[in-house]
Amino acid sequence: MSKYEEQNRIKLSQAIASWFVRRDGKYYEIDNYTTKLSLPDVQAICFERFVEDYPDIELSRELLTATFKATFTSLSTSPDQRVGTWNGKVVSEPGNTNRLVRHRGQVSINTWTKPAYRNLGINSADYGAAEEFFTWILPRELSGDVCWIGWRGTSSMKMTSLLGLCSSIARRKDQENRSSRHCSRR
Repeated sequence: MSKYEEQNRIKLSQAIASWFVRRDGKYYEIDNYTTKLSLPDVQAICFERFVEDYPDIELSRELLTATFKATFTSLSTSPDQRVGTWNGKVVSEPGNTNRLVRHRGQVSINTWTKPAYRNLGINSADYGAAEEFFTWILPRELSGDVCWIGWRGTSSMKMTSLLGLCSSIARRKDQENRSSRHCSRR
């Protein structure tokens, strides 16, 4: 096998290893882990995915044989190039974008995916029409007051209405006025 074919074998083996896990002699697709698959089924699925996902790779019999041997039967293949032994666990690890979590020779399926809002690229808060209201009601820097209101709202059921919000703001303003009077008397 040429160096170019070996690079393609590695690429295809890594793809298979990221799509499937093995347990008790059966295979499971990580996106549909409740359905058991036989090895011939998995190989047929892989072939179709290779055609779709890797149209630039010529899928010779030699390349497919080497890929399937390395991925499904060889123990000397790198762990990222062979189907992992599934420990039966499905976990959610926020922040971990790897679909498989390896630990001591076994893998867990990680169901966590990056939320779409993290790709929006928003660098600052946009309060919209509420910003003008909060700026008028709370003359200091907006961000601290809004955070205080948000914290107050999540920690108390009283904040479920606009009246509760206004009452909290009025109480806070009253407390600030009292504390500023105490400071000025000194």
